[in-house]
Amino acid sequence: MRFLETDTAPEGLFPDDVFLDLTLPQWRLQTRGRDAFVAVRRNSHPSRGTVPRHPVDPTPTGLVLGFEET
Repeated sequence: MRFLETDTAPEGLFPDDVFLDLTLPQWRLQTRGRDAFVAVRRNSHPSRGTVPRHPVDPTPTGLVLGFEET
């Protein structure tokens, strides 16, 4: 959760072909690629926060991460 709390992605955290499907109550955003993924986080959420809960569900090709942020 360090990435979500600091907006700093350690080397190797995401593969080059990472896919983001971000779904929020009023909109949805999709992007592919490590740099694009990190940019979405930095550009859409410049404030720091904490992540008290973060369920992770594995899938055959990756994972689904849900998180609550304050």
